[in-house]
Amino acid sequence: MTIEETIKVLYNEMACVKRQTGPGCDRNCAACDLVLPDELVISAYRTAVDILRARQEAEKNEPLALTK
Repeated sequence: MTIEETIKVLYNEMACVKRQTGPGCDRNCAACDLVLPDELVISAYRTAVDILRARQEAEKNEPLALTK
């Protein structure tokens, strides 16, 4: 999954959560326009976690800079 696809899926998930905590959600997910296939959502979360872990590892391994 590309980063752009991941972003779209995660924004969709945020919209779902916001809708559930406000008026307008009847928890009838089968009829909801925001529902995406489980595999797509899981793939997006895995991609996001992989990106965050890679960033964390890169920051941990950054060479020390000499300061004056």
